[in-house]
Amino acid sequence: MNVYPALAIILASSSPVFAAQWAKTFTLVGPPELRLQAEDATIQIVGEDRVDIDARVTTAGWKISDHDVRVVDKLSGNVLDLQVVTPQLNYSFARRSVKVELRVPRGINCEVKGGMHTITVTGVKGNAVLVSKAGVINAIDLDGKLDATTGEGRIRARGRFDVLTMHSGYGAIDVEATARSRMFSAWRITTDDGNITLHVPAGFAADLDLEIDAGHIAVDLPYTIAGSPDQSRVQGKMNGGGEALVLRTSGGNIKVSKK
Repeated sequence: MNVYPALAIILASSSPVFAAQWAKTFTLVGPPELRLQAEDATIQIVGEDRVDIDARVTTAGWKISDHDVRVVDKLSGNVLDLQVVTPQLNYSFARRSVKVELRVPRGINCEVKGGMHTITVTGVKGNAVLVSKAGVINAIDLDGKLDATTGEGRIRARGRFDVLTMHSGYGAIDVEATARSRMFSAWRITTDDGNITLHVPAGFAADLDLEIDAGHIAVDLPYTIAGSPDQSRVQGKMNGGGEALVLRTSGGNIKVSKK
Protein backbone atom coordinates (compact mmCIF):
# COMPACT_ATOMS: atom_id res chain seq x y z
CA MET A 1 0.00 0.00 0.00
CA ASN A 2 1.32 3.43 -0.94
CA VAL A 3 0.17 6.81 0.35
CA TYR A 4 0.81 9.85 -1.91
CA PRO A 5 4.16 8.55 -3.25
CA ALA A 6 4.28 11.01 -6.13
CA LEU A 7 3.49 14.51 -4.94
CA ALA A 8 4.10 17.84 -6.61
CA ILE A 9 3.21 21.02 -4.77
CA ILE A 10 2.23 23.97 -6.89
CA LEU A 11 1.91 27.47 -5.46
CA ALA A 12 0.93 30.05 -8.05
CA SER A 13 2.26 33.53 -7.23
CA SER A 14 -0.69 35.15 -8.98
CA SER A 15 -3.25 33.46 -6.72
CA PRO A 16 -3.54 33.12 -2.94
CA VAL A 17 -5.16 29.69 -3.27
CA PHE A 18 -2.76 26.88 -2.42
CA ALA A 19 -2.75 23.97 -4.88
CA ALA A 20 -1.27 20.49 -4.83
CA GLN A 21 -1.11 17.54 -7.19
CA TRP A 22 -0.57 13.79 -6.84
CA ALA A 23 0.02 11.56 -9.86
CA LYS A 24 0.83 7.90 -10.40
CA THR A 25 0.62 5.25 -13.14
CA PHE A 26 -0.44 1.71 -12.29
CA THR A 27 0.31 -1.43 -14.32
CA LEU A 28 -2.35 -4.10 -13.85
CA VAL A 29 -1.98 -7.82 -14.51
CA GLY A 30 -5.14 -9.42 -15.94
CA PRO A 31 -8.58 -8.00 -16.77
CA PRO A 32 -8.55 -4.57 -15.08
CA GLU A 33 -10.87 -3.59 -12.24
CA LEU A 34 -11.11 -0.23 -10.51
CA ARG A 35 -12.58 0.62 -7.11
CA LEU A 36 -12.58 4.34 -6.45
CA GLN A 37 -13.93 6.21 -3.45
CA ALA A 38 -13.72 10.01 -3.38
CA GLU A 39 -16.70 11.49 -1.58
CA ASP A 40 -15.54 15.13 -1.62
CA ALA A 41 -14.18 15.29 -5.16
CA THR A 42 -15.23 15.85 -8.72
CA ILE A 43 -14.49 12.58 -10.54
CA GLN A 44 -13.61 12.13 -14.21
CA ILE A 45 -12.76 8.74 -15.73
CA VAL A 46 -11.88 8.33 -19.41
CA GLY A 47 -11.45 5.01 -21.23
CA GLU A 48 -8.57 4.87 -23.71
CA ASP A 49 -6.58 2.37 -25.77
CA ARG A 50 -4.08 1.60 -23.03
CA VAL A 51 -3.15 -1.19 -20.59
CA ASP A 52 -2.30 0.86 -17.49
CA ILE A 53 -4.19 3.34 -15.31
CA ASP A 54 -2.98 6.92 -15.09
CA ALA A 55 -4.33 8.60 -11.93
CA ARG A 56 -4.14 12.25 -10.94
CA VAL A 57 -5.52 14.14 -7.94
CA THR A 58 -5.51 17.93 -7.97
CA THR A 59 -6.50 20.10 -5.02
CA ALA A 60 -7.12 23.78 -4.44
CA GLY A 61 -7.01 25.15 -0.93
CA TRP A 62 -5.71 21.82 0.38
CA LYS A 63 -2.31 20.25 0.82
CA ILE A 64 -1.88 16.54 0.13
CA SER A 65 -0.45 15.11 3.32
CA ASP A 66 -1.23 12.99 6.37
CA HIS A 67 -3.13 15.92 7.88
CA ASP A 68 -4.95 17.21 4.79
CA VAL A 69 -6.14 15.35 1.69
CA ARG A 70 -4.86 11.77 1.71
CA VAL A 71 -4.52 9.54 -1.34
CA VAL A 72 -4.37 5.84 -0.54
CA ASP A 73 -3.80 3.25 -3.26
CA LYS A 74 -3.61 -0.52 -3.20
CA LEU A 75 -2.84 -2.60 -6.29
CA SER A 76 -3.56 -6.34 -6.15
CA GLY A 77 -2.91 -7.96 -9.52
CA ASN A 78 -5.72 -6.73 -11.75
CA VAL A 79 -7.58 -4.73 -9.08
CA LEU A 80 -6.77 -1.11 -8.17
CA ASP A 81 -8.31 0.29 -4.99
CA LEU A 82 -8.00 4.07 -4.76
CA GLN A 83 -9.30 6.30 -1.97
CA VAL A 84 -9.15 10.06 -1.78
CA VAL A 85 -9.92 11.12 1.79
CA THR A 86 -10.70 14.71 2.72
CA PRO A 87 -10.61 15.73 6.40
CA GLN A 88 -13.65 17.06 8.20
CA LEU A 89 -13.68 20.80 7.65
CA ASN A 90 -14.84 23.46 10.04
CA TYR A 91 -16.50 26.49 8.49
CA SER A 92 -14.09 28.42 6.29
CA PHE A 93 -14.23 31.18 3.68
CA ALA A 94 -11.35 29.61 1.77
CA ARG A 95 -11.99 28.13 -1.68
CA ARG A 96 -11.31 24.41 -1.55
CA SER A 97 -11.77 21.71 -4.17
CA VAL A 98 -10.55 18.24 -5.09
CA LYS A 99 -10.54 16.73 -8.58
CA VAL A 100 -9.79 13.10 -9.41
CA GLU A 101 -8.89 12.26 -13.01
CA LEU A 102 -8.21 8.73 -14.25
CA ARG A 103 -7.31 7.47 -17.70
CA VAL A 104 -8.07 3.77 -17.84
CA PRO A 105 -8.20 0.87 -20.32
CA ARG A 106 -11.45 0.84 -22.29
CA GLY A 107 -12.22 -2.70 -21.17
CA ILE A 108 -12.56 -2.28 -17.41
CA ASN A 109 -15.02 -3.05 -14.64
CA CYS A 110 -15.32 -0.07 -12.32
CA GLU A 111 -17.01 0.76 -9.04
CA VAL A 112 -17.06 4.47 -8.23
CA LYS A 113 -18.38 6.12 -5.08
CA GLY A 114 -18.73 9.89 -4.89
CA GLY A 115 -20.43 12.48 -2.72
CA MET A 116 -21.85 15.91 -3.56
CA HIS A 117 -19.90 16.49 -6.77
CA THR A 118 -20.18 15.31 -10.37
CA ILE A 119 -19.10 11.85 -11.51
CA THR A 120 -18.31 11.58 -15.24
CA VAL A 121 -17.32 8.27 -16.87
CA THR A 122 -16.61 8.21 -20.60
CA GLY A 123 -15.71 5.49 -23.11
CA VAL A 124 -15.44 2.36 -20.95
CA LYS A 125 -16.62 -1.16 -21.76
CA GLY A 126 -17.62 -3.55 -18.99
CA ASN A 127 -19.60 -3.33 -15.77
CA ALA A 128 -19.89 0.16 -14.29
CA VAL A 129 -21.33 0.82 -10.83
CA LEU A 130 -21.59 4.55 -10.10
CA VAL A 131 -22.87 5.77 -6.73
CA SER A 132 -23.23 9.39 -5.63
CA LYS A 133 -24.66 10.69 -2.36
CA ALA A 134 -26.08 13.85 -3.94
CA GLY A 135 -24.32 14.67 -7.19
CA VAL A 136 -24.81 14.54 -10.94
CA ILE A 137 -23.79 11.36 -12.80
CA ASN A 138 -22.74 11.42 -16.47
CA ALA A 139 -22.08 8.06 -18.14
CA ILE A 140 -21.15 8.69 -21.77
CA ASP A 141 -20.29 6.24 -24.58
CA LEU A 142 -20.40 3.19 -22.32
CA ASP A 143 -20.66 -0.40 -23.51
CA GLY A 144 -22.06 -3.13 -21.26
CA LYS A 145 -23.79 -2.94 -17.89
CA LEU A 146 -24.56 0.25 -15.98
CA ASP A 147 -25.80 0.60 -12.41
CA ALA A 148 -26.08 4.29 -11.46
CA THR A 149 -27.55 5.71 -8.24
CA THR A 150 -27.63 9.20 -6.79
CA GLY A 151 -29.47 10.42 -3.73
CA GLU A 152 -30.13 13.81 -5.28
CA GLY A 153 -29.05 14.73 -8.79
CA ARG A 154 -29.54 14.26 -12.50
CA ILE A 155 -28.34 11.15 -14.33
CA ARG A 156 -27.42 11.25 -18.02
CA ALA A 157 -26.29 8.12 -19.84
CA ARG A 158 -25.50 7.19 -23.44
CA GLY A 159 -24.13 3.95 -24.82
CA ARG A 160 -24.69 0.38 -25.94
CA PHE A 161 -26.27 -1.26 -22.94
CA ASP A 162 -27.07 -4.86 -22.00
CA VAL A 163 -28.35 -4.16 -18.48
CA LEU A 164 -29.49 -0.86 -16.94
CA THR A 165 -30.34 -0.09 -13.32
CA MET A 166 -30.70 3.60 -12.47
CA HIS A 167 -32.19 5.56 -9.59
CA SER A 168 -32.26 9.19 -8.50
CA GLY A 169 -33.81 10.31 -5.25
CA TYR A 170 -34.45 13.75 -6.70
CA GLY A 171 -33.56 14.44 -10.33
CA ALA A 172 -34.26 13.75 -13.98
CA ILE A 173 -32.87 10.70 -15.80
CA ASP A 174 -32.03 10.88 -19.52
CA VAL A 175 -30.82 7.74 -21.29
CA GLU A 176 -29.87 7.08 -24.90
CA ALA A 177 -29.46 3.39 -25.71
CA THR A 178 -27.54 3.29 -28.97
CA ALA A 179 -27.64 0.74 -31.81
CA ARG A 180 -27.07 -2.91 -30.82
CA SER A 181 -28.31 -2.30 -27.28
CA ARG A 182 -30.23 -5.35 -26.07
CA MET A 183 -31.77 -6.50 -22.84
CA PHE A 184 -29.99 -9.44 -21.22
CA SER A 185 -32.33 -9.01 -18.24
CA ALA A 186 -34.86 -6.49 -16.96
CA TRP A 187 -33.99 -2.79 -17.07
CA ARG A 188 -35.17 -0.64 -14.17
CA ILE A 189 -35.04 3.18 -14.20
CA THR A 190 -36.65 5.08 -11.31
CA THR A 191 -36.71 8.55 -9.78
CA ASP A 192 -38.62 9.85 -6.80
CA ASP A 193 -39.00 13.29 -8.39
CA GLY A 194 -38.11 14.07 -12.00
CA ASN A 195 -38.69 13.20 -15.64
CA ILE A 196 -37.49 9.98 -17.26
CA THR A 197 -36.56 10.08 -20.95
CA LEU A 198 -35.40 6.91 -22.70
CA HIS A 199 -34.27 6.89 -26.34
CA VAL A 200 -33.98 3.43 -27.93
CA PRO A 201 -33.31 2.04 -31.44
CA ALA A 202 -36.37 1.64 -33.67
CA GLY A 203 -36.48 -2.16 -33.35
CA PHE A 204 -35.91 -2.29 -29.60
CA ALA A 205 -38.13 -4.97 -28.04
CA ALA A 206 -39.34 -4.99 -24.44
CA ASP A 207 -42.26 -5.67 -22.12
CA LEU A 208 -43.29 -2.20 -21.00
CA ASP A 209 -44.10 -1.45 -17.37
CA LEU A 210 -44.27 2.35 -17.01
CA GLU A 211 -45.84 4.12 -14.05
CA ILE A 212 -46.21 7.68 -12.77
CA ASP A 213 -47.90 9.35 -9.80
CA ALA A 214 -48.29 12.71 -11.51
CA GLY A 215 -47.51 13.76 -15.09
CA HIS A 216 -47.98 11.88 -18.32
CA ILE A 217 -46.58 8.90 -20.23
CA ALA A 218 -45.63 8.96 -23.92
CA VAL A 219 -44.37 6.01 -26.00
CA ASP A 220 -43.35 6.84 -29.57
CA LEU A 221 -42.73 3.25 -30.72
CA PRO A 222 -45.29 0.61 -31.70
CA TYR A 223 -46.63 -1.38 -28.76
CA THR A 224 -49.69 -3.42 -27.84
CA ILE A 225 -51.50 -2.63 -24.60
CA ALA A 226 -51.87 -5.29 -21.93
CA GLY A 227 -54.83 -4.87 -19.62
CA SER A 228 -57.08 -1.84 -19.36
CA PRO A 229 -55.81 1.59 -20.48
CA ASP A 230 -54.64 3.71 -17.55
CA GLN A 231 -53.28 7.27 -17.62
CA SER A 232 -50.89 6.58 -14.76
CA ARG A 233 -49.60 3.20 -15.96
CA VAL A 234 -48.75 1.62 -19.30
CA GLN A 235 -48.16 -2.10 -19.68
CA GLY A 236 -47.67 -3.79 -23.01
CA LYS A 237 -45.34 -5.32 -25.55
CA MET A 238 -43.11 -3.03 -27.60
CA ASN A 239 -41.94 -4.50 -30.93
CA GLY A 240 -43.25 -7.92 -29.92
CA GLY A 241 -42.04 -7.83 -26.34
CA GLY A 242 -39.00 -9.09 -24.49
CA GLU A 243 -37.44 -8.48 -21.08
CA ALA A 244 -39.20 -6.16 -18.62
CA LEU A 245 -38.58 -2.43 -19.07
CA VAL A 246 -39.59 -0.87 -15.75
CA LEU A 247 -39.76 2.93 -15.51
CA ARG A 248 -41.12 4.69 -12.42
CA THR A 249 -41.38 8.34 -11.35
CA SER A 250 -43.32 9.82 -8.47
CA GLY A 251 -43.17 13.41 -9.71
CA GLY A 252 -42.57 13.77 -13.42
CA ASN A 253 -43.20 12.50 -16.93
CA ILE A 254 -42.04 9.36 -18.73
CA LYS A 255 -41.16 9.37 -22.41
CA VAL A 256 -39.90 6.44 -24.48
CA SER A 257 -38.87 7.51 -27.96
CA LYS A 258 -37.08 6.26 -31.06
CA LYS A 259 -33.45 7.29 -31.28
